[in-house]
Amino acid sequence: MAAWLHESGDQRGQVVTAQTMYDLSRDWYRNRMDVDWSPPTAKEIGSLFAAHGLVGPFWRASQP
Repeated sequence: MAAWLHESGDQRGQVVTAQTMYDLSRDWYRNRMDVDWSPPTAKEIGSLFAAHGLVGPFWRASQP
């Protein structure tokens, strides 16, 4: 990983467990097929991330 990051010039992002990603995706897609579904707001997304322990600058990067 370190060699790839060095060669690509990318920075290491947040590393999470497969279980955390599974739990997040389960909640993220829980109601996607509902007739009245609408995209979550930035605040709702932030709350969902926080509920799964995903906090800090990395998880706020795309929020206004």
